[in-house]
Amino acid sequence: MRPAMDIMCKLFEQETGIQVEMNYNDSGAIITAIETTGKGDACIVHDPFPADMEKKGWVDRAYTVATLTPVIAVKKGNPKAIHSLTDLLRPDVRVGLTDKLYSTGGQVAASLFQQAGIAEGMDAKEKDIIRTRGSGELANAVSIGTLDAALAWNAVVFSRKDTLEAIPIQTGHMPTTKVVFLTLKRSANAEAVRKFAALANSARGREIFLKLGFSAPPAAVQAPLDAEVIIKNTVY
Repeated sequence: MRPAMDIMCKLFEQETGIQVEMNYNDSGAIITAIETTGKGDACIVHDPFPADMEKKGWVDRAYTVATLTPVIAVKKGNPKAIHSLTDLLRPDVRVGLTDKLYSTGGQVAASLFQQAGIAEGMDAKEKDIIRTRGSGELANAVSIGTLDAALAWNAVVFSRKDTLEAIPIQTGHMPTTKVVFLTLKRSANAEAVRKFAALANSARGREIFLKLGFSAPPAAVQAPLDAEVIIKNTVY
């Protein structure tokens, strides 16, 4: 999410004069930092973390600004001719997956393998699968050739489009992983934070995510906004 938020912060600062201080980490680490420091005006995380924050009573408003879609990351040119999940079973394909216990992507992968009818085959191949906590590490491994394929988020692969390409996954039901911008009740800057949320959740803000390889958010989950930010014709 960092490239999208870097653009968003720059736009917001240019057009409101309000400076944004961003701290980047994975979603779990962000929640831990908010809990231990007691600080934070807003955050952007993906499922299932927004629901956890809601349960803790931290959330003022929630805006789904994008979604993440799993794809098969392969090296540019697809040298191993990988076209479907079934190809991951091939003995000549070195596969990387995120951890089923510590990552949303790992849980999504398990669901996709069940749908594709290859769950048992992937379990049998488990000893040869490289597991990490984040799909960025796997994408880097495919880029340098230590892996042939990995399941990663579409935005992760897009950010490495010079070395990787994304193979779409054909399935009856694609699990949706929402990217959610949350304003926090503990914020001492509620007015400014809601203006920033208005930008992130505007058509212009969502377009930034789309141009960086994310999928569109479900229209039905958009929260109403009570603050508007005038966005100028800024080139990004």
